Amino acid sequence: MSLHEKYLPVYDFSEHHRLDIKAPAEVVANCVEAASFSDSFLIKLLTRLRGMPRTQGGIESVTRMGFVLLERDAGREVILGLIGQFWKPSGNIIRVGSAVDFERFNEDSFLKATWNFAVRETTMDSSVLETETRIQCLGTYAKRKFSRYWFFIRPFSGLIRMEMLRSIRRKAEAEAFAT
Repeated sequence: MSLHEKYLPVYDFSEHHRLDIKAPAEVVANCVEAASFSDSFLIKLLTRLRGMPRTQGGIESVTRMGFVLLERDAGREVILGLIGQFWKPSGNIIRVGSAVDFERFNEDSFLKATWNFAVRETTMDSSVLETETRIQCLGTYAKRKFSRYWFFIRPFSGLIRMEMLRSIRRKAEAEAFAT
């Protein structure tokens, strides 16, 4: 069961991507934790167009963008949360300090989003890496505004997520083949 079921079981929008990787789950999980997406031209371009700051230095680095680390299931899954009004140019991000604060937040006209990376071993030397984003709209105003935004941004969001998975795959397979 995904950690999404714990933090955002009810949602209005979602996006899911997966990729097979020729590397053990432990190697893939380590690459997820250490992932730096700043070396990807596509990710840099699309996040800059959105006005998001650069991320370097792994999962922990995305907390500078307003994400809160909700939970880490060592070697299997990591889940992050974000609260805001993403259709606004600034995103109107609400910073929360903990998973409990994230769960309790329920202010009308905002969104709650979760984003995970989950690793599942398929054989001794191959794995599946998945990422899912869920968005819960808090109120009809938020749902109406986000629906319009999502219509335009979803294809680019998907490109970013797939590029992240490919970046992790390149690193994990290079590390697995080097040993």
